[in-house]
Amino acid sequence: MDFRQLSYITTIADEKSITKAAEKLYITRSALNYSLLNTEKALGFPLFNRISNRLIPTYAGEIFLENARKVLASCKEMDHSLLALSDATQQRLSIGITVGGGQAAFASMFPDYHQQYPLIRVNLLEGNMRILEEALLNGTIDIAFFGEIPDNPLITFREVLDPQPLLLAVPEDHFLISQYGLKSGDLVDLKLFESESFIIMNRKSFLNEKISDIFHESKIRPHIIMECSQMNMVLHFIEGKVGLGFVPGSLLKDHPHLMSFSVQPEVMIHQTILFRKNSFFSQPELDFIDGIIHHHSRSV
Repeated sequence: MDFRQLSYITTIADEKSITKAAEKLYITRSALNYSLLNTEKALGFPLFNRISNRLIPTYAGEIFLENARKVLASCKEMDHSLLALSDATQQRLSIGITVGGGQAAFASMFPDYHQQYPLIRVNLLEGNMRILEEALLNGTIDIAFFGEIPDNPLITFREVLDPQPLLLAVPEDHFLISQYGLKSGDLVDLKLFESESFIIMNRKSFLNEKISDIFHESKIRPHIIMECSQMNMVLHFIEGKVGLGFVPGSLLKDHPHLMSFSVQPEVMIHQTILFRKNSFFSQPELDFIDGIIHHHSRSV
């Protein structure tokens, strides 16, 4: 069995369809179906159940796929390591960025990096942390930022900033502040603001899940008036008195007309760069990682 067959089987599993997988692989449907049948014949058991025009892995198929993905990821890692030893003009950056903070950091630092390495090709993936961690593990990307501390032992990380709290941001002249004599930094019961409208990060952001957990633990059903993809939009609309929102503490220093409060449960935000354990990085990749860390630390 060769790497091509492994790639065929994993693509069929991803697409759940011979036709769609063949289109993605740029081969004919009949050729791919023939390859699948030959592989199953050689193994002596079926890899997929055919259910309602969808191909669903059998139990044996799941075991096969788990190991096939590991083999393919190892192969990609080897290619990546060898490429890192070649001329920088032939190298590429395969990176993933989170919606919001990752996008903003990348857009801000990359022009300077491009001046240093103008010929490097960038393969860019944007998504939430679940998408980026999966892409790291299957070798689609080699570096991901910004994210939480991973719980997968195959992924390691570097902290970009010290952990910071996720705080409730409120316009300084909000009537509840004077009514209850609140001061910035106070610990407040979120139920005080239960009738207010909220602006939060959208479901593509890892902050969305954390904010949802805060509402759940506080036992309130918030009125979400808007979901944004960028934190600067959240801050803009809070300052415009459209609603309240949760913001990483470090971002509030440039917004003097907002007051911030701690809530229970306290949520700490980690900003990290993720990569596969025991990864080998070229000098351009190391410079990219350092550039992200240094640029971001200067901007907060």
